[in-house]
Amino acid sequence: MVMMSRVVRVPGLAGQSNGKLSDEVRDQQGIRTLSMAVLHHHVLPTPLVEEPEATRPVSLTLDAGQLIEDLQRANVGVILHGHQHIPFVGTTSRACRNQSGQWAVARPVNVIGGGSCGVRAGRLWNHMRNNCLGVYTVGKDSMNVKMYQYAPGVEFQELLNLTVPLEIDAGDGADATPRDAGA
Repeated sequence: MVMMSRVVRVPGLAGQSNGKLSDEVRDQQGIRTLSMAVLHHHVLPTPLVEEPEATRPVSLTLDAGQLIEDLQRANVGVILHGHQHIPFVGTTSRACRNQSGQWAVARPVNVIGGGSCGVRAGRLWNHMRNNCLGVYTVGKDSMNVKMYQYAPGVEFQELLNLTVPLEIDAGDGADATPRDAGA
């Protein structure tokens, strides 16, 4: 497992990795790996419609596009995040230039929002009034995502149970840059 942490001075920006992220993740040669990024802020909208707050007009990571490209190049298969207090599962991919300079769509990155596990009721969205807990089980080429909801006086119950496909790196150091469009 590779863990990296960066302190960024501008709120809402994750900051560019300038290739260092790819180097760290790819350094695990010979080992079949699933690389995950764990963030506080989300890189995709989680609510269907979000009303900006006067004190926090922006909630999404402001450089989400750059961060997604960096993570794709680093062969990261899953982004886990919190912040929005809503359980969420989605997929994203950005077209960018591959090593030969051609534009191509990179393999998708699964994005999983963990919801909340101990927030005040006033911070929860109307369509998700309970706290939740996520359990992620990685298989050979997929990951099972289970979300449970709970609150005082509410029975602990399954909210979501689905399997997302994964492309797990073979550990051969192969380039993780975008696939050619014809591939």
